[in-house]
Amino acid sequence: MSTRPVAGAGTTCLILASLFAATFTADAQDYGSRGNLWSSMTPEEREEVDELSERFKVLIGAARSELMMVRETIAHAEARGFQVWDPNRSQAPSPGDKFYAVNRDRSMVLWVVGKEPLSEGIRLVNSHIDSIRLELKPHPLKEQNGAVTFDTLVHGGLKAYQWTNVPLALTGRVD
Repeated sequence: MSTRPVAGAGTTCLILASLFAATFTADAQDYGSRGNLWSSMTPEEREEVDELSERFKVLIGAARSELMMVRETIAHAEARGFQVWDPNRSQAPSPGDKFYAVNRDRSMVLWVVGKEPLSEGIRLVNSHIDSIRLELKPHPLKEQNGAVTFDTLVHGGLKAYQWTNVPLALTGRVD
């Protein structure tokens, strides 16, 4: 039996795609040629976008790192019928089956098995997870000039002058 994924996505993209699907169903070919969507929306569509933005703010408040975003996306996907992919499963997937796979708790892929063979093509949505943050290195404490500091990595385009203007939180996981 041949199957094909008809939807796959990075975490944020899946969530946004599923929330936007009812309102915006235009083909990829005409994206960008439609001009300003907000001015062409009905009041009901604008209200739907406002509701989406409120749900998205809750999501990004709960998922402050890629680890947390993967956790939130798993809960979101499982509530919509997705199952963990087992490459050793005994039966072939059937059209409509929904799966996800997680890579090192930092990235994931989600897909829905289609009706046509892979030779007919796939529809793919792709995204990545990134969060602006300072990340502690594996051995973060360093002493320099009589002071102990944290040795960090900068992620997500954070500018050195910005961090003092942004409310910070300590989030993460200890391995």
